[in-house]
Amino acid sequence: MRTKTPVDEKIMVPRFFIETFFWIIDKARRRIPFLFNISQDRYYKTMTHFDLILKSRKQGFSTLIEAIWLHQCLLFKNTRAVVISQDLDSTKRHFDRIKYFLSNMETSDGKFVVELDEDSQKQLKFPKTNSSYYIGTAGSKAFGRGVDITHLHISEAAHFQNQEVLTGVLEACVTNAWRVLETTANGVGEAFYKMWQEAIDKDIDSPWHPHFFAWYEDPTNTLEVPDDIHYKPDHKMQQLLDRRIIEVNQAYWYERKRSEMPDKALMVQEHPSDAREAFIMSGRPAFDQDKLDMKRGLCKPPQYVGELFDDGRKIKLKYDDDGELKIWKVPRNEREYLISADVGEGVEGGDYSVAHVFDRSSHEQVAVWRGHLDPGDFGRVLIDIGYYYNNANLLPELNNHGYATVEAIKAEEYPHLVNTKDLWPDDGGNIREGFPTNEKTRAKLITAARNSIEDDSGFINDIGTIDELSVFVLNKSNKFEAQKGFHDDRVISYGIGMYALKHLSLDDSYSGRKSPQRAIITQSVAGGGRSRRTGRRYRSAA
Repeated sequence: MRTKTPVDEKIMVPRFFIETFFWIIDKARRRIPFLFNISQDRYYKTMTHFDLILKSRKQGFSTLIEAIWLHQCLLFKNTRAVVISQDLDSTKRHFDRIKYFLSNMETSDGKFVVELDEDSQKQLKFPKTNSSYYIGTAGSKAFGRGVDITHLHISEAAHFQNQEVLTGVLEACVTNAWRVLETTANGVGEAFYKMWQEAIDKDIDSPWHPHFFAWYEDPTNTLEVPDDIHYKPDHKMQQLLDRRIIEVNQAYWYERKRSEMPDKALMVQEHPSDAREAFIMSGRPAFDQDKLDMKRGLCKPPQYVGELFDDGRKIKLKYDDDGELKIWKVPRNEREYLISADVGEGVEGGDYSVAHVFDRSSHEQVAVWRGHLDPGDFGRVLIDIGYYYNNANLLPELNNHGYATVEAIKAEEYPHLVNTKDLWPDDGGNIREGFPTNEKTRAKLITAARNSIEDDSGFINDIGTIDELSVFVLNKSNKFEAQKGFHDDRVISYGIGMYALKHLSLDDSYSGRKSPQRAIITQSVAGGGRSRRTGRRYRSAA
């Protein structure tokens, strides 16, 4: 029986084998030995059998993973390696690279000849190990079927047109398969993003391990600043310089690279500095992400969570950790409030109905209600919140479902339904309640929300609102809306509130019905106002 030599043992190690026998074509189009670069080295030292790689472009991860898979096919029996890419051109590049490895395997002692059982445009078979290497395209009907995959590499996973392909091919893996999904980002609506979020969430037991690689980790991403120009880094680059993350020549490379791109907004998708930027910024956000990050750090948990209910004498708060109402500040004596709302159709799985409660003096968001509810019932919820917050102004969105909400509020004769006649220029100045949503008014509320973020005139306590503002983007149809897979109900409600606080005369905008004298209230969690069922004004219970 032949005894294994130290060389035999080393050959079984992927890195030794690859750096000994494989050759590549570098960025300068030179044929050079395959020696791991900085990013490849870091990943190799931290890789697991469940890896998600989010990266800047051209750091060599596809090349590395394909080389490892090929090593497994050559030396380990019954390997079933698979590479899946997003289109035919990418598939051909992957296949050509693997064939290049095989045809150029050599050392100073000579070439390394590999016996292949079959050489097609999709699959390579290795008879000595009974292994195979399949390279395919997402969407292929036969892809992954009937194959127990032991090594799976999904390239540019976030860019697959049909995201369901990921589920299908992952299901084809054997229990202990080696799985790697690597990609540049493509917004936050894709399956890869959701897998990434679960992987970084400490409260979720995900098998996936996230690996992020920024543009500045590639040592070739540098360009010397010419002596004849005065280069002043932009704000983003200056922040990285101040934190000693990059050097000036790297900052200059980044800005020059961005200037060369026809679509400047894609720079952060192709060359991200961090994972948050990679996902969110690739969607062309409507709001300043740095400002939102700052505001996210100021968010805090609500003081109370629950539901309001009317016992015929008082509006009270019933505590419930699963309740739709979150309160950061209870109503205060002599403070006035505005409640803006976006109205959903009330169907589970559909858009939410959302209400924001603002302190009219400070523009602070002090409470948020969010849930699925019939539009008419939502109107009655708004009334309860209105009475609770010192007979607050109500301003729901007047969309298809909003009409039912407004009519429910009017039927209850709530006196502080905001009149928005100035937003109806063709209506002859008639009294109109609710915030009409059309192309012009939608632009107004988005602008009002953007201004409140940029000039810090609005204070947001709810991190959910920050999250929705972060994924509110300009889509391919040149329309602002939530990225695919997410909601923008809190964005619309927040924008309506900001517009009303800055541009509507709320004291003079009641619906025309006589406002009752406001109750003098001793504040507590019970709130203020009166029972809407009895009309009885009251003092809050301590």
